[in-house]
Amino acid sequence: ETLEAVHRESRRLPPIKKPKILRPTLLPGEEFVCEALRVLLDPDGREEATGGMLGGPHILPAEGALFLTTYRIVFKGTPHDPLVGEQTVIRSFPIASITKEKKITLQNHLQQNMQEGLQIRSATFQLIKVAFDE
Repeated sequence: ETLEAVHRESRRLPPIKKPKILRPTLLPGEEFVCEALRVLLDPDGREEATGGMLGGPHILPAEGALFLTTYRIVFKGTPHDPLVGEQTVIRSFPIASITKEKKITLQNHLQQNMQEGLQIRSATFQLIKVAFDE
């Protein structure tokens, strides 16, 4: 087949559906401040999130949403790896513990392009590294 024929056929395929946004459980008195942002949670360099030395499941990258509440920043989503199953990935930390935020550019291995992202570091030694989903 020629490249043009493949391109024509690929245009006939239906668009890939985005996973449903999973809303996190809120603490008593906590409220959402704004709408969720659809993001891709990237590995942050820790071994356990990428299968680790034990050979566990690869839960990152995970596709989901970033939520801002009156108390926390919360990511909730699902892993891209189909072998992981129906696991849910949740990362959160209190807003008061944020020590540094930085705009970053990430290589998206799934779509083979560069994406703008955000890296948020907290005083609780946690890191959320996300790429924004257009």
